[in-house]
Amino acid sequence: MGAHVAPHGQAATSFLRCQVCTALLSSTDKHRAVGVCDDCSGRPEARRFLEPKAAAAKPAAAPGTPAAPMKVAPAPFTAAEKSLIAATGAHLPADELLKILNDRLVADRGSDVVLHTLEQLRQEVGSHRAGGTDAGWGAQRRRLARARRDGVLDLITAQVIDDFATCFQLTTTQVTHLREAIASAQEE
Repeated sequence: MGAHVAPHGQAATSFLRCQVCTALLSSTDKHRAVGVCDDCSGRPEARRFLEPKAAAAKPAAAPGTPAAPMKVAPAPFTAAEKSLIAATGAHLPADELLKILNDRLVADRGSDVVLHTLEQLRQEVGSHRAGGTDAGWGAQRRRLARARRDGVLDLITAQVIDDFATCFQLTTTQVTHLREAIASAQEE
């Protein structure tokens, strides 16, 4: 949008506006040559303008040296992706959640990025189930108190628990713990 037009067909060397936010670029912006202001240089949308410059700076392999295939590990999950996994990991099938995460990753970083793997997702979901931020007795007591306050706790019957267990494929141990916790909360 803001490429500076050079006289007599010379290549443009600077931009007038940021290619991400369209703000006017100042002469002090570090990435002015690629058209990104300092405020946007850390944003995911700016990567497509900044990364080609970094890729061009990499040294080429020596002639006659075979290029060894490098096994590149997928990028770790960001804080936003971890939050999405924590919120939906127990409710969405793993392949659907993985597709959403990878679609977002491609949109943020471009099509040549290494995608997240199903194994990586399963480890992250497992870490949230094993002791994430919403696990433990304190969180369970808060949920039960909220259910009592909202009038939902009185509506939970054995049939509701069985339907819930079937829907979310709970183990027998999980069903037993759920029944005991709800019965104890209903007695209070």
